[in-house]
Amino acid sequence: MKLLFITILLFPIALFAGKYGEHREIGNRGFNLAMQKLISSHAFGDSLDVLKFFQENLGIFYDTIAKKYVINSVTFPPNLIAYGELTGLSGDHSTDPLSLEESLRYEFSKVNKIVRMHDKAKEDFGVAADDVDLFNIDFTYGLLAVVDESHFYDYGRSFDEQIMDVDKNHIQLLELPKNVERVFSELEKTNSIAKYITLHSVAIDFAGYAGYYFYKDIGRSNKMLHYALLYSAFADHYLQDAFAAGHLAVHRTIFGAVIDNKQIHDFYNEAGLQVFNLRGDEWISFGDGRMDQGTKDWREHDTYDDLPSDNLTINYRLAIEATKISVEEVFTSYIKARSGDEISFFESIPKYNSEYQKFFLDNFEALSIIPVPYNSNLDDYDFDPLELSSLKKQNKVIPNRSHMVPRVANAFALIYGWNVFTSNGGMKLGLRFHTNKWYSYDNLYHKKGSIDQWFEYNLSFLISNTERGEKIDTYQYLAGIGYKLDWWVSSSRFVGMLLFIDMGLQHKTEVGDNFMVSPKLGIDVAPMLGIDYAELPWWIGVPLNILLPFQLTIQADYVWNQEPVYYITRVVDLVY
Repeated sequence: MKLLFITILLFPIALFAGKYGEHREIGNRGFNLAMQKLISSHAFGDSLDVLKFFQENLGIFYDTIAKKYVINSVTFPPNLIAYGELTGLSGDHSTDPLSLEESLRYEFSKVNKIVRMHDKAKEDFGVAADDVDLFNIDFTYGLLAVVDESHFYDYGRSFDEQIMDVDKNHIQLLELPKNVERVFSELEKTNSIAKYITLHSVAIDFAGYAGYYFYKDIGRSNKMLHYALLYSAFADHYLQDAFAAGHLAVHRTIFGAVIDNKQIHDFYNEAGLQVFNLRGDEWISFGDGRMDQGTKDWREHDTYDDLPSDNLTINYRLAIEATKISVEEVFTSYIKARSGDEISFFESIPKYNSEYQKFFLDNFEALSIIPVPYNSNLDDYDFDPLELSSLKKQNKVIPNRSHMVPRVANAFALIYGWNVFTSNGGMKLGLRFHTNKWYSYDNLYHKKGSIDQWFEYNLSFLISNTERGEKIDTYQYLAGIGYKLDWWVSSSRFVGMLLFIDMGLQHKTEVGDNFMVSPKLGIDVAPMLGIDYAELPWWIGVPLNILLPFQLTIQADYVWNQEPVYYITRVVDLVY
């Protein structure tokens, strides 16, 4: 618990959670489109019949000013709680659907205050309320951002592997309210794909029960449909997370929350990632506050006739479409069961998780719209053979991720080298921790000729000896600043130049303590050679990085009242 509290204090300004305003807008747009489809299907009659059914049976009415379907049972004006509001609150401001419902039904709850804060931010063209203000009202918000790993893909694991994390037992257990807290606590450790599948399966099942009881027990039917939509909204939060680039690139752990998850998440949300889905759509995904960020696609068009008629990016449009389809599947389950189809969705789920991928891809269409996880086996899917080779290359790893992580995130580096300027020079060994303070990154995908700059703070501890073979007699405790400049020689390769200036205390046996300054100048050639060592098998990547001089620095140790000592050192970034 101490670790969690320290983590929250380290990142009080912008936590891991997705932006409420994006979830709200995507959720409401998707639900509205699903309602339009339901009305046009005439499954409940004409449009007036549909609106009457939702108002009388579920207490949901269409607000013509807000342009959304408001849920009366959880609404206290001026708040207007609709499907999108539920989606935005799910997982970020509440741990489970029943806790969320209970909070919304209490007029003076923290959650209702948070909704109001978000609405005020929207009035000022903000995508969400300030994280510091939210944290001051609700400590749980910060805690969930740290401990809940399920908003993220599990980077490096294939689509199939992440789907196989689904536990069928969780779906069954959630049929009883008394199991909700335990199951959702366990689900915090899964990935966003598995969590979406789990909760969407519950919503499908509940909708089926609602349809089955429609002519037998209308009160029970209405209640089950209400909870089907509540679970659906919760599920769709994790579905929408898949369209945020920063949620695709992180090895999510509590330890990582302290070290590098936050910065990697933020960097890729801003810089964007080139992604594709099983349907064949390809696009640049941004995230969390930037999901609808323009990519200047108009540069590629020859005529104004080709420009889109709305202001939505491909990323945003696909997130809305996935949400629409997800809601439609809940409606379909209800309609089929109401018409006499009594087949339980739960019973149709295969017994063995090795069969999950085919089953859920066949039944949950939204899975074909989300980005394909990196390192997936694309031969398992129906891609155009002419494009398969290039898609495999794109999907293998995030380009240069192992080089970007130590530039943007808190990271450790191993330092070792020798005093090569004397015949029997001593060795130096140490560990450096650095945290990024500011960077200037050109997120264009045609990066040849561009320059990126990174500034950081460093803390180092090093040991050394005066002559080779002698006992360790020197200890250095340093703090300083670092500067890295990356010059892109092509769109995929760059050479890095490094400059560090450290100062602090040197303790030398039989000499004592002295103030010292240690400037360092270096070069990073691995990204220019196209070597992404962290993405290699560990038994190749680790030795390769240690043995080969990818990052070399020349450093000078200037100590008060002593002769300068010069070293050539290697730097090994510890990235995961």
